[in-house]
Amino acid sequence: MKALYEDRLIYFNPEEGFWQCDLAQVKQAAVSEDVVEFVSKRLQKLNSVTQDCLKLAACIGNEFDLETLAIVRQTSEVESATDLWVALKEGLILPTTEVYKFYADTTTEINPVQGSHISASYKFLHDRIQQAAYSLIPEDQKKETHFKIGQLLLNKYTRRLNKKKGYLKLLIS
Repeated sequence: MKALYEDRLIYFNPEEGFWQCDLAQVKQAAVSEDVVEFVSKRLQKLNSVTQDCLKLAACIGNEFDLETLAIVRQTSEVESATDLWVALKEGLILPTTEVYKFYADTTTEINPVQGSHISASYKFLHDRIQQAAYSLIPEDQKKETHFKIGQLLLNKYTRRLNKKKGYLKLLIS
């Protein structure tokens, strides 16, 4: 409904006091587009940073956490949360925990307690929205995108594992 309103296919007539639409145009829009294509067009109206954020989130899965998204975007969690904010406001993604609220005020530095880390997590409102976000990645770039994501995650978790091994060696010796 919101997209139909934004495309001016439905509108409120204040003189008559009710909503109006051109049913032929609404039916044409519904018939000519499948759901993924319809949502994809809606996503393309978002700013490019939010679109890129959603594309990578779609590669991660229907549910994703901010830490993983920040790793694959090569940004901070705060920056990724800020870039997701528009999608959150639009209702395209939903927080699965209340932690996302800590990222709402980006003027404060977020410093988790040493050794502990709780990341905000989100999910796409519907699997069709995830599918639409994923469809925005050009077909010839999908394999390369997944490969790069895999490399970034492998590097991050290998470094983390090596740090833990080094810490354990210090404890043992």
